[in-house]
Amino acid sequence: RDRNERDIVEALRNEDLHVIHTDQPWDLVCSWGGYVKFAEVKAPRNQRMDPEAFSHAQQHTLETWKGHIDVLVTTKQAREFAERMKSEARLLNAARAMGRAA
Repeated sequence: RDRNERDIVEALRNEDLHVIHTDQPWDLVCSWGGYVKFAEVKAPRNQRMDPEAFSHAQQHTLETWKGHIDVLVTTKQAREFAERMKSEARLLNAARAMGRAA
């Protein structure tokens, strides 16, 4: 686990996301309002908070990965991720509700 993972997970849970730890290929499965996203926690490698590199296995996965992966280094990024995720979930849920009403 990355040294900042505990703080990242706490920030996500404080934003009401449900978070499950995984190891492969990404660190976290996050859900809110029926919407699910993967996130990868990376420790900062320098003062600019650039993330550590992906592992060899992750690089291999990225070669064929058809989805998006959010990389979280700071708790601020975690909170922003949570807000985006909730916004996307609200939009999808509204669209689904409109489809059922039609």
